[in-house]
Amino acid sequence: MALFHLRPSRKLLLTAAIGLTLSATPLVAPLASQEATAEAQQPAAEEMDGNTAVISVNGTPVTRNMFTIFYQRTVPQQAQKEELSDQMRTALLDQLVNYLILADEAEKLGLDKQPEVQAGLELVRAEYLANLVLNRESVANPITEEELKALYDEASAGPAEKEYKARHILLKEEQEARDVITSLDEGGDFQELAKELSTGPSGPSGGDLGWFGAGRMVPEFEQAVMALEPGSHTAEPVKTQFGWHVVLLEETREKAKPTFDKMKGKLLQQEQRKRLSDYLKKLRADADVQVLAE
Repeated sequence: MALFHLRPSRKLLLTAAIGLTLSATPLVAPLASQEATAEAQQPAAEEMDGNTAVISVNGTPVTRNMFTIFYQRTVPQQAQKEELSDQMRTALLDQLVNYLILADEAEKLGLDKQPEVQAGLELVRAEYLANLVLNRESVANPITEEELKALYDEASAGPAEKEYKARHILLKEEQEARDVITSLDEGGDFQELAKELSTGPSGPSGGDLGWFGAGRMVPEFEQAVMALEPGSHTAEPVKTQFGWHVVLLEETREKAKPTFDKMKGKLLQQEQRKRLSDYLKKLRADADVQVLAE
């Protein structure tokens, strides 16, 4: 019979670190989803006796709670979705026992009395408690579906982003680009010229760049594309860090806005961070923070 039983779906949110500095802008550690946070606050019935010691190491009790926390901090979150095998449980328990033995030895050697070690232990304690209070605040003030929909409406307001479908011919010399423009003005086929002359990787496909939006291309190239009408090519060569371009804009379209379901998770995380940042700002406003040394 296994000494410890873990439900792999529970997530104890105690591993993130929060930076508390003297700067005016607080740094809030990212949290998992509200659902996961709430679940972590509600232990299952079989875990209610988590404070019961199952084994001890040099007099230090090892409880189910201790093992659960160690498991959550040691095993990658993705792996926690899988059932914990007896072999893995034994290996984790063995590792935890090793830590406790080494910690006991450190105390025997008096290492825990060293000022820098005491500072480190206090920092670990502060980080642990900080994440507990942030999780508590997140659960106590959940973000509702209506609030998320309002955030989505705000984020998706305004005109849709424009996308462009273009081709280009990349050349090493400006005069070569001007010669290509002359050929196009005389009725030359853009795709055939691209296959024949372009030095870029898109040359064999007729210079096809596919669909792209703002910010995807270098500024000089992007500005040239946006200035064109569909079906037209640049009248002057476009100089970029890659060489000289002749650009053809084939068509434009409005980029489809992401759905609420697709944006929901991102909006939830953003709003959680904002609320927890505001919560921390409020606590800092009431805190007595003094700079004692430069």
